[in-house]
Amino acid sequence: MTSFQNFTEDQEKVMAKVLKPFKGFFDLVILDPTLASGDKYKVFGKFNKKKKHLKINPHVFASPDFVDETNGRRMTMLEYVLLHEIAHEIYKTMDGEELAKWNELSGWTMKPPNETNYSNLIIPDDGVEKISDWYFLNVAEPSFPRWYAKFSPEEQFCDCWTFVYKDLLGRMKGNIGARIINFINELG
Repeated sequence: MTSFQNFTEDQEKVMAKVLKPFKGFFDLVILDPTLASGDKYKVFGKFNKKKKHLKINPHVFASPDFVDETNGRRMTMLEYVLLHEIAHEIYKTMDGEELAKWNELSGWTMKPPNETNYSNLIIPDDGVEKISDWYFLNVAEPSFPRWYAKFSPEEQFCDCWTFVYKDLLGRMKGNIGARIINFINELG
């Protein structure tokens, strides 16, 4: 059973409901104010796999909900962080063939054949730009459900898996978005 630290009773009820299908994944979820200091782009969650502890940034409660304009479904940032961290572990279970297929969907590469058809994510962080080593095909951009998915194939998978799990499918647009939804559904 997951324990919670520094949360209100209502917050704990929400997390218990979200985590019910994932029993034993986290031993402890901690509201950690140290994650709220300094970052221009916020780290909303940090998972320690060995301890099975997840630290949550208090800013999750001030962040707007994610909304799917096609069906009106909503997901809070708290739900997003919990599910996104679980998705990292799902990503790590994919075999080489599945990873290659995933990377192919959005054209992920570390060495784009040309700069015209590819983009990467640049995040300003205290006056320094953090630049992703990964590039994706420009035509894949509408399929990203959130800006952070543009950082790497793993972050895209975690975001997409989370949005598929919560049925916010309208945030993954176009042919590539449909293929991503299909890929995730086929994983099971």
